[in-house]
Amino acid sequence: MRNKKTVIIAAAEAVFMLLLVFLFHPRFETNDDFGMLCIVSGLHGKCDPHMIYSNILMGKLLCALYAAASDINWYVLFHFLVIYISGVLVTRVLCAKDDPVYLILPVVFNIFFLADAVINLQFTKTAGIAAVGGLLLIYHSVSEKKIRFPAMIIGILMTALSSMIRINSFLMVFACGALFLPLILIIRKDKIKSFVACALAVLLAAGISFSLRAYDRRCYDNDPDWKGYLSFNEARASVTDSPFLPYDENKDLYEKADLSWNDVALLTNWTFDDPDFFDGDKMEEIAEVKGEMKDIDKTETILKETLPGTLRFSFVIPVLLLLAVLIFKDSKNLIFLIPVSLVFLIFTTRFISLSRYLQYRVDLVIAMAVFALLCLVFIESFKDEKKGAHTYRYGVLALAVSLILNSNLYLTSLLRESETFSPEVEEEYEELYNKLYEDQDTLYLTVTTCDRSYDVYDINEDLPGGFYANTYFLGGWETGSPIMEEKLSNYGIDNPMRDMADKDNVRLIASEWSCLAVTNYLREHYGMDVEAQKEEEFGNYFVYKITSR
Repeated sequence: MRNKKTVIIAAAEAVFMLLLVFLFHPRFETNDDFGMLCIVSGLHGKCDPHMIYSNILMGKLLCALYAAASDINWYVLFHFLVIYISGVLVTRVLCAKDDPVYLILPVVFNIFFLADAVINLQFTKTAGIAAVGGLLLIYHSVSEKKIRFPAMIIGILMTALSSMIRINSFLMVFACGALFLPLILIIRKDKIKSFVACALAVLLAAGISFSLRAYDRRCYDNDPDWKGYLSFNEARASVTDSPFLPYDENKDLYEKADLSWNDVALLTNWTFDDPDFFDGDKMEEIAEVKGEMKDIDKTETILKETLPGTLRFSFVIPVLLLLAVLIFKDSKNLIFLIPVSLVFLIFTTRFISLSRYLQYRVDLVIAMAVFALLCLVFIESFKDEKKGAHTYRYGVLALAVSLILNSNLYLTSLLRESETFSPEVEEEYEELYNKLYEDQDTLYLTVTTCDRSYDVYDINEDLPGGFYANTYFLGGWETGSPIMEEKLSNYGIDNPMRDMADKDNVRLIASEWSCLAVTNYLREHYGMDVEAQKEEEFGNYFVYKITSR
């Protein structure tokens, strides 16, 4: 019976995911995934396992797969496979009871969380759903009289896999589990041994995950170039991953770090690839200055960004709705307000400490974990009810609310292609990238915010190897990596900002404003009297040659 139910769930999950893929035009939510895809697939010129944010073992696996069959988009396929397996695990656990009413729980989970992870593909969310699936399966493996070790092992492996995709997602789900599972024990007073087994399994999964992380960092530390890059990237993240306050209102603080208005404008647009000025020490200095700024008024951040930022997301509704159902069922469930509140306060405090707005992909992982854990509470709370006695009306309400609120996600995805660019502009951008690929004798320096490749190309696009071998972004998390440094050396460039002028084999791709900011930077920092000669136009961007007057 169990095997039959698992097969049915696996088939239903496959149909649901196929519908999402073929009907809703999945795209990368951010350019982070596209950047890692370029690294492991060889689009930068050769395959490299250093994925930066995902474990190097995962990078080695993907490099091997691309070497075996480069015409298959293994990066996307890998993420879809992980999401699919995780969805099957979550659905199987939430449908463990024979009462069909419990189908409502995975339906809501799939509509709110899994669908978003597929349609707006992002590795943070993939890791999050894998961690949730693994954690729930570990709990499920000890939830009955006899511990099911095969299920426990699969749960441990899925949890460890989530840490390889993104360690931060694993940590968020792990933190949520640590807050909830002890309270679930209160409901299951007769299951002390099961809880101990569950705790030991979770700790084992954590131990494996941290060991994998340690191996990953050691691989970077053993290579001086990659070790130096990680140090710079950490300093860079402390600067660019939080908003910049207006220059005029904070001029004295910016000048402490020797930053002009033009410098801040370039940093705001992620254009900072000048190792002679924006090195690691300078980034740390800027981070300290920004730290002084962000202490100005944290209350305003809480009121204007954090709380409204949470409530505007539709996926918060099922969490609040499920919590309300539990409290209505039994006032003792008020105790679960404690972990829900703690989760919100912990992660909100973290965001405030960064002076940073809430990010959708991070919030989704947190809400996903809280919802899944509340589902376990729901199952325990209603397990003694007569079949379907008091749960149908709650389930119907939850399902209706989820469909209404998440309709925007589906409609947006259906119209995504027309919303991103007009067809004419998209054709121009494709023409631009094809031109760059055909002209391998020239290095094209691109202002980071002017790169639209992850918007232009579908996630299943079959791009030839080395497609971006002569394209270099003047900022971003890849800046300073050995991959990018090798690309510069192939064209005889040491400092891309300084060395772009008067080079026949170097061009700048930028908007008019970005180009003006770059030329102003060269005047301010290097005393160069330069001008930009516009050679071609593609959509809102132009190809410039920078020359001395």
